[in-house]
Amino acid sequence: VRLLEQGGDAAAALPLVSASALQSTDVAPYARYYTGVALQRLDRLPEAEATFARVVAEEKDGYLPIAAALGVASVRESRGDYAGALAAYETLAQKKVAAPQVVWLKLAQMAELAGRQDLARDTFRFVIDRFPLTQEAVDAELGLERINGFDLTAPGMIAKELVRADALFAARRNGPAT
Repeated sequence: VRLLEQGGDAAAALPLVSASALQSTDVAPYARYYTGVALQRLDRLPEAEATFARVVAEEKDGYLPIAAALGVASVRESRGDYAGALAAYETLAQKKVAAPQVVWLKLAQMAELAGRQDLARDTFRFVIDRFPLTQEAVDAELGLERINGFDLTAPGMIAKELVRADALFAARRNGPAT
């Protein structure tokens, strides 16, 4: 794991994390997850996706299935399977994750790339409204501009923008608040 996390040497780490001796231990799910990480870094994307999917299917709770689901989504995105990545992020958005704004932003970006402009617009807007003080909100604004989704004439939009401006002002982010 240290080879992957600190050294970035996926080729050296792969035989260690995928060793058959680990499969009958308590760390087997983690070994499978890190096997997926190594395979992804080695650009063996179909194998990485299958490995991550196996971890998602086997584990019920905790960090590991979320991390593996993020791995599945990331691999699909790398392969240009934006609809598949979108589906993975939609599933993740329904779960409790440490940084939901990241998942929602990725969902919006994948919707945009998959040609689902209405979903992209609504999801970018959701990120801006729900997480106004995050970098993801800034990125969501750029996404809305890209797809021409900033429509202040839509019902309720002015009120939403005023609430957001108040939150930004309270956080002393006066530039974006204006």
